[in-house]
Amino acid sequence: FEQRDAAASVTIVFQDIRGQNKTMTKTVDVGDAIAPTPVVMANRSSAELGIGTIQFNASRSTDNDRIDQYNWSFGDGTSRITTDPVVNHTYNTRGSQTVTLTITDAVGNSNTTTTTVDIVDTTKPQPRVTAPESTVVGNRITLNASGSIDNGRITNFEWLFEDGTTKSGEAVTHIFQTTGSQRITLKTTDQSDNTNTTQISVTVVSTPEVNITEPRDGSYSNTKNVSVGYSLSSTTGSEAAALQYQVTSSRSGNIVTDWQPADFTNTTTPVTDRITVGPLTDGNYTISFRIVDQE
Repeated sequence: FEQRDAAASVTIVFQDIRGQNKTMTKTVDVGDAIAPTPVVMANRSSAELGIGTIQFNASRSTDNDRIDQYNWSFGDGTSRITTDPVVNHTYNTRGSQTVTLTITDAVGNSNTTTTTVDIVDTTKPQPRVTAPESTVVGNRITLNASGSIDNGRITNFEWLFEDGTTKSGEAVTHIFQTTGSQRITLKTTDQSDNTNTTQISVTVVSTPEVNITEPRDGSYSNTKNVSVGYSLSSTTGSEAAALQYQVTSSRSGNIVTDWQPADFTNTTTPVTDRITVGPLTDGNYTISFRIVDQE
């Protein structure tokens, strides 16, 4: 019968020895109680965690009529219902995964089969460090490895500094006490104990200094506008952003000229320059310089 879920009449004609025909009619119900036969194949038996895709193919499944639905449970807590017998899946969970396929035909008959795949993790993490290229002795800097990547999850960050200090954590801070190029090693470990390391270098420089070269301390000026010479050490690698000066009365302590900018350019070698302060009235004055950072 080609039509299911319907009543059908069957007529049988008998002929006796005299050639006379006799007819018998019987009504039967036509139904589909045959479950489909599921067959599932994977294009590979194992795949890499998070990056390897497995294709599952159930196109060899059969039914006496037609298959309407494929219900996939991938064993990692995820599932999918399709009308297509072929699906692709990428796993984010390690270990042996049991894939369960339930197929359902046009009248609701269903059947189930399973297959197993193995998900492995042999991929090393990729450590990436964000840090300043240079700093000043005694300054605290932050080193951040949050940009590191892995096909799974990085579970440990180990930092080794050239001064022998060790620290752990995705982001750490450090104060260098020695000038020069300082090497930093970061070792990352993922959930499967795969490891990888990277190294960076931070240039540590001395704190920049400014000194008055003239007039000498306690000297006398016969002009109201006083020329002041100063020297500035190298500012490379520091956060120095400006140079300022201030004039105060030595006797009263009153500020005569509050902090004013002096010429400033980041320099790799010591430089000398001059400013003119005044006009000043008769008296004793203290001239001060300061280096201002980027903040």
